[in-house]
Amino acid sequence: MAPYPRRAVLGKLAAGCSVGLVAGNVSLTRPAPRRGDHQPRLIAHRGCTDEAPENTLPAVRRAGRTVDAVEVDVRRAGSGELVAIHDATVDHVTGASGAVDALPLEELQSLSVGGTDASIPTLESLFEAVPDSTAFVFELKTSGLVDDVLSLADDHPHEVLLSSFDSSIVAAATDAGADTALVVRETLLGRGFRGVAASDVPLYPRQPVEDFLETALSLECRAIHPRLELCLETDLVARAHENGLLVEPWTITTADQATDLAAVGVDGLITDRCTALF
Repeated sequence: MAPYPRRAVLGKLAAGCSVGLVAGNVSLTRPAPRRGDHQPRLIAHRGCTDEAPENTLPAVRRAGRTVDAVEVDVRRAGSGELVAIHDATVDHVTGASGAVDALPLEELQSLSVGGTDASIPTLESLFEAVPDSTAFVFELKTSGLVDDVLSLADDHPHEVLLSSFDSSIVAAATDAGADTALVVRETLLGRGFRGVAASDVPLYPRQPVEDFLETALSLECRAIHPRLELCLETDLVARAHENGLLVEPWTITTADQATDLAAVGVDGLITDRCTALF
């Protein structure tokens, strides 16, 4: 079984052999992630938000020169086009107000992101901004986007992975033939201990790692995208790899985090920094 039947997004990180997966009543076959000397692939979070305005054309263009993949958030404009923006409203990134799905593209593109010359881009424009060898991770923020995203992706040579926190969106993407990742974060209690991953205090609330993995496997995901502390404070990475899932945590902001995550064997780093991580 090829590691990525539709698009070989993470193929360079996988071996040709396979391992069996069992999640509840689900029994599948997956490629085993390659262990050994590989470095995690670098995935520019919203185009590396520490270095450029998030989810903008300049950010993606800049990141595409230095990383393996670019991650952007996807929503639909009021006029129907696919656009790159994280929040449901434009308030946070532009200082204007209004729901993304209520504003036509022309109005969205008239707004300034972060007080710069950059505006909210269409998804199509992002493909033209990076080399063909740069992959994309599209985090789908709402339902009803899968078919249009894949139709657009099919017109371009870039490798594409679709991700979401919403399991119903991931299911729709997998059913449509996409390579997918489930995005997960810690429990509410766990979020209060996020600093523990950067300290020597051996204390972290128990996390539902089994539930995360069973969900990802039942959705036939190729990868899981956990909050970084789940990789550093639990056995999620080892257990995901035992079940053939690739692991690409978010959101890395320091070189120390990158080094620690590489040491536990993650396959990718979703990072706010595009340079000087290693």
